[in-house]
Amino acid sequence: MQVVLMTAAIGLVLLGGAFGLVFARLVSWHRIISPQDNPHSAFSPARYREIQRLLNEGDEKRLSAQPGWSWLARFKFRDARIRIFHEYMRELFDDFNRICRTIRWLMSKSQGERSDLAGLMMKQHFVFALGLMAMEVRLILYGLGWGHVELGLLIRCVETMRGQLQTFSTIAQPAGSGLESPDMPATFQA
Repeated sequence: MQVVLMTAAIGLVLLGGAFGLVFARLVSWHRIISPQDNPHSAFSPARYREIQRLLNEGDEKRLSAQPGWSWLARFKFRDARIRIFHEYMRELFDDFNRICRTIRWLMSKSQGERSDLAGLMMKQHFVFALGLMAMEVRLILYGLGWGHVELGLLIRCVETMRGQLQTFSTIAQPAGSGLESPDMPATFQA
C-alpha cells in the first residue's frame, strides 16, 4: 500500500514540476517582441488543423495491410509521426507566445488600465499550459497504441488570444495615441 502511495506522490510531484515549467515559460516577461514579429499573420488555424491528419490512423491502417508490417515498424512509424507533431507543437507554442508578447507590449504602451485583458491572458496561459500537458500525455498513449490526439483546445486558446490582439490593437492605436513608435511591430504601424 505504501509503495502505491509513494509512486502516486512522486508522479504528482513530477507532474506539478512539469506544469510549473510549462507555465513559467508561457508567462515569462523577459521575452522581447521584435519588429519582425507579425502575430496577425503568424497564426493560421488551418495550418494546425492540417497536422491533425498526421496522427490519423488511416495511413497506419493502409501500411499495416502491407507485407512485412510488424509491431516494430508500427512503433517506428508512430515515433516518427510524434517527432514531427512535436515540431508543430513548438510552432504553436511560439505563435501563442508571440501573440501574448505583442498584447503585453501594447498594454505597456496603452494609457488605460486593462486588468480585464490581463486576467484573460492569465486564464488562457493556464488553459494552454494544461492543454500542452494533456497533449504530452495523449502523445505518450498514442505512441503506445492507445487513444488519439486532439489539438482543438490549444488552437482555441491561440485563436482567443489572436482575437484579443486584433481587438486591442485596433482600440490601442487611435491617431495621435503615441503608439506609432519606431520600436512598434510593423503589424501595427499605420
